[in-house]
Amino acid sequence: MEDTNAPEATGAQAHGDDRSSPQVDYHTAREAAHHYRERGWRPIPLPAGSKKPTTPRWQHLSLSASELDRCFPTGANIGILLGEPSGGLVDVDLDCAEAVAAAAALLPPTDMISGRGRNPRSHYWYVVDAPPAKASTKWVDPTATGANATLVELRSSGGQTCVPPSVV
Repeated sequence: MEDTNAPEATGAQAHGDDRSSPQVDYHTAREAAHHYRERGWRPIPLPAGSKKPTTPRWQHLSLSASELDRCFPTGANIGILLGEPSGGLVDVDLDCAEAVAAAAALLPPTDMISGRGRNPRSHYWYVVDAPPAKASTKWVDPTATGANATLVELRSSGGQTCVPPSVV
């Protein structure tokens, strides 16, 4: 089963900034990398089938347009560096059904919402003026333990999120 994590349709509310209007009808990570780079975001290669970067010092990777074809071979996945490297792009990752259900009422409006297969609205994307310097801040359910304890994660500078057309 394909499992994608994809910013959809038109983009985040971004202070009138059209860089946050991704179109996700890409067939390859290479095509998406060029598109995201044109938006001012920093794409990074991910191994096929994975959400985790393996490139050394990936947090500092800044690929030129001419490097994208070499760095995104057929079948590769793609991530986007978050926060300061990508002009303030942050990802609010909703890790449970309750957080997804509450998001529309509690989070600011955005036109850029993505997710994977069974949870297509689990990532809310925003471009902010002062992105947090921390890669990830998690809010957890104090009554839960382990992987199921995380309710919401804010991803920013020093972090990345796997984006379309990645398959994991």
